[in-house]
Amino acid sequence: MKCLQKTWLVIIFVLSISPLCLMASTKIQYLGKSKNGLYHLNNQKYSLYFILDKRNLYRVNSISNDDFKLKRAKMVHLLRLKGIKDESVLHDIQKVTRHLFMPVADYAYEDHPLRIASEQTISQPYIVAFMTGVTQIDSQSSVLEIGTGSGYQAAILGEICKEVYSVEVIPDLGNNASQLLHELGYRNIYFKIADGYRGWEQKTPFDTIIVTAATKKLPKEFLNQLKIGGRLIIPLEDQYQNQTLVKIIKTETESHFISDNLFDVRFVPMIGGNNA
Repeated sequence: MKCLQKTWLVIIFVLSISPLCLMASTKIQYLGKSKNGLYHLNNQKYSLYFILDKRNLYRVNSISNDDFKLKRAKMVHLLRLKGIKDESVLHDIQKVTRHLFMPVADYAYEDHPLRIASEQTISQPYIVAFMTGVTQIDSQSSVLEIGTGSGYQAAILGEICKEVYSVEVIPDLGNNASQLLHELGYRNIYFKIADGYRGWEQKTPFDTIIVTAATKKLPKEFLNQLKIGGRLIIPLEDQYQNQTLVKIIKTETESHFISDNLFDVRFVPMIGGNNA
C-alpha cells in the first residue's frame, strides 16, 4: 500500500512540474502564497496554481491566460447587458486580471461575490462596475476606499484615478493586497491598516469615498473628508438587516448633502467603530 501511494505521488509530482519545464524559456512571475498553501505563478501565456507541502508539489490548475482574457470579455459583455454603460470602467474591468485576487481562479469571472480569506468576500463584478461608474471619477480624482479586501476594487480605481487611498482593518488582507498590487505595477494606490470608520484624515479632501462593507450608522468622518461636490457610495443597513446602496453628494453649502437610495445589496458587515 505504501508503495502504491509513493507511485501516485511521483506521478502527481511529474504532472505538476511538467508545465514549468514548458515555461522555462519565459520569465515566470511569482505572485505569492495564500494561507491555504496555494501558490500562483504567472507568465504571459499561462497561470499555474500549486499546493506545496514539505516534500511534494501538486498542480491544482493550469489555465491559459488567453482563456482568462476570453472569460473577462464574456464577463464585460454580460455587464453591458445588465446596464453598465461607462466604457472606461468596462475597459478597465477587461484589463484587470480578477483571477489573481482570489485564492481559486475557477469562478473568478462569474458575476457573483466570492469568498476570500478572513471570512470576507470579493464583490461581484457588476457591483464593482456600478460603484465605480456612479462616482464619475477621472484621471485627476483622489479616491478613498474603505475596505481593501482582495484589492480588486482598488485595482479598478487605480486604473482610472490619480490616487487611491485604501484602508483595511484586517492586517492579513491589507498586507496581501498591497503586496499583490505592487507586484502588478500599481504605484498610485496607497494602503493603511486601520479602523475604516475614521477614514484617512491626513489625505483629505477626497473626490470620492467608496465603502465596500455595510454599516448601520453613517460615519460623519466620511462626510467631513469629502470635497465640495464629492460623492460617497456606501451600503447602509437598517434595523431589519436590509441593506441599501446609497449615493451621497456633498453640496456647495458643505453642511448640506443630497442622498439617493440606489438599490438593495448584500455586503459583509463593516468591522470597527461602533456598528451596532
